Amino acid sequence: MSVKYQLHIYLGTLLFLMLSSEAFTQCDIGGINGQLYEIRDTTSFDINIEITDDNHTDFSGIQGICGVRLNFEHTRLSDVRIELIAPNDSSVTLVGPALFPGTIQTLIPIGHDLLFLPDSAVVTPAAGTNDTWTNLIPTWGSGPPLYSGSYYPNFGDLETAFEDTPVDGIWTIRVSDDFLNFEGTLFSAEIIFCDSTGITCFLCEADAGSFDQSLELCEGDVLSFDLWEANSSAPQSEYGFVYLLNDGSTTEVIDESYPFENLAAGVYSITALNVSDNDSLSLTNDLQNGTSITELNPDYCFDISDNTTELEVIPMDTLF
Repeated sequence: MSVKYQLHIYLGTLLFLMLSSEAFTQCDIGGINGQLYEIRDTTSFDINIEITDDNHTDFSGIQGICGVRLNFEHTRLSDVRIELIAPNDSSVTLVGPALFPGTIQTLIPIGHDLLFLPDSAVVTPAAGTNDTWTNLIPTWGSGPPLYSGSYYPNFGDLETAFEDTPVDGIWTIRVSDDFLNFEGTLFSAEIIFCDSTGITCFLCEADAGSFDQSLELCEGDVLSFDLWEANSSAPQSEYGFVYLLNDGSTTEVIDESYPFENLAAGVYSITALNVSDNDSLSLTNDLQNGTSITELNPDYCFDISDNTTELEVIPMDTLF
């Protein structure tokens, strides 16, 4: 059976959440490049959402996270860990803990439609489950085919964990499967802000990929940047690459026009950053002005390559 799944991020107050989902300011964000959010063995993936709030800079006053809804299925719940991560890296574990041995495995995936609320709210968990979500449900797999209810996160509080967090920036839903043999699918996720006025959001699809082999270049030759672009899932019409070239002592910001043929013989390292076209100019200017990767504005939509690539430029006199 083929079903189209979308990631819906509804932004609104908790009161509206209880009354009608139609009251929310809604950002409809589909899967990355149309792909489903498959939960694969011993892997994790990030759904990065860039949030802009015209009315609030932080979570003082009325702004906050009033809820997070997750809808997913899996054939062994205890494999799964799902976190919400703020732009300043503050985090709450919504679904967990992941542990082995844990729950039994099932041939047919078990569904979960879960609403996570702050500790100050009243929750209504499914029968036979605790107020605070845990993957350690003794009857899981032999009970209902769908678990539905509201819960406190497995670890952390949506209110206190993010009280010093900026609203603007990249919010991440990180989905992990920590053990072998059993898989699932994330159907949808919703982040509910307490004040939706002035909120906009879009899915950050930046993906710098992974290029884990060393390169050799003869002195005077040109290097093709297609090596990185071929490993990126980001749509090339909306995202581009910026590169950092390091010779062991200095770092230079470069792009596809860089004249590699002028490089002196030696060993270099290249770090690739995939960045949205909207943020490319500002991010490049920051890097050129000496801002380190770790200090870049969290509002930027970008991704850093999983590894640094070593480039050896071989001197001409060793080729003959």
